[in-house]
Amino acid sequence: MPARRKRRGRYYLARVRKGGLLTDEQLREAFLKTTGVVIGADGWTFTDVVAGRLETGEEYVFGYLTRYEPRGVVRVLDRRHHSTGEQIARELVIALSPFVYIPSQSGIAYMHVWDLLERSVFVSHFPKVVVEFFQNFFVTCEIEPITDLRAFAIRLRDLDVVTQIEAKVHPPNPLFGRAWKDLDAYIENRNAKELTISEQGAKENPLRTKLLELAVTLSEDQEGDRVIGEVDLTDAAVLMAADGYGSGKVTGYAKDTEMVVLTAKNQLSFLFAKQPAAEALASEALNRLKRESARRGLMHS
Repeated sequence: MPARRKRRGRYYLARVRKGGLLTDEQLREAFLKTTGVVIGADGWTFTDVVAGRLETGEEYVFGYLTRYEPRGVVRVLDRRHHSTGEQIARELVIALSPFVYIPSQSGIAYMHVWDLLERSVFVSHFPKVVVEFFQNFFVTCEIEPITDLRAFAIRLRDLDVVTQIEAKVHPPNPLFGRAWKDLDAYIENRNAKELTISEQGAKENPLRTKLLELAVTLSEDQEGDRVIGEVDLTDAAVLMAADGYGSGKVTGYAKDTEMVVLTAKNQLSFLFAKQPAAEALASEALNRLKRESARRGLMHS
């Protein structure tokens, strides 16, 4: 009989944005020691957390974002009386989403669980567990997706004209990208925590942008050494957002139909075991993050 294939789930790649007084050491502490938070009728916490180090020397933290019922009711069987009944169960687990955090990349890979702990729910509730551990005291935490530039370029190619470009970005740490290094320097020189930019054109007089060409170049450049040249400010902001440091939005028209292309909707993902070994998931996530960093020319400052 052939061996049964391990069930796989879809994992998404993103950056963890730490703000205020939150550091990697404090984030690790929240993973290991949090008691969780109740949101609506359900509880949320981190469980089975393991901190480790790969052979490459890279540190990681593996665990599960766990959704549970603080006090639930389960149906039980009484075989002696050939009947069933209800029994109170404390902290009944509803769903678990495995994740691994790589501090050197500020990167995280997390699994989407259909209907119970989906991607949008993970992104919303993971930071709340972290912030609650510190009682909302001068710490902020957000998860921002890393865009699949190939998928992003395909969506941009559908647009005949671009009428609006918007982006909100923040200074990255510890990486910076060759396509947006001048913007990164500008933000640093201004001592800004965040930059929001918006350009508006019209269908009859559309914006001039090289976003499509840049996205194609960055997605296909395996070594990250192709010359990019000067990148306009707004295009650079969208590309910074695509690398996991903000959010970007491109609006335009395909013939007479208005279309919106979001960096967040074209997120990098991969398939991996639903019940992963901590080190194996960490190694896979790190390899993928480094591969994307090399392709896009992301470097440590």
